Amino acid sequence: MTQWHPIFWTDEPQPGLWVMRSPGDVESFGRIEIRRVSGVVRYKVTLYSDVIGWSNTLSHACERLYAAYKQQREDVYKGPPNGRQ
Repeated sequence: MTQWHPIFWTDEPQPGLWVMRSPGDVESFGRIEIRRVSGVVRYKVTLYSDVIGWSNTLSHACERLYAAYKQQREDVYKGPPNGRQ
């Protein structure tokens, strides 16, 4: 059985730049950029406009971006209904 992976939500509009969007979205919610830091290849992970970290592989960067996106969406529904205490 094959497993779904967040890398399937990415597009590479330019070499070294991947954008991630969910199937129902028009705009992307995150991006991954390849960088060379002190001679080492790294992947910069950005959720909307916030840098959330760096990864050593594209696969891990996609997982990290998807996890942050999912957590942000879950945080919206935390708390009492209608904001009442």
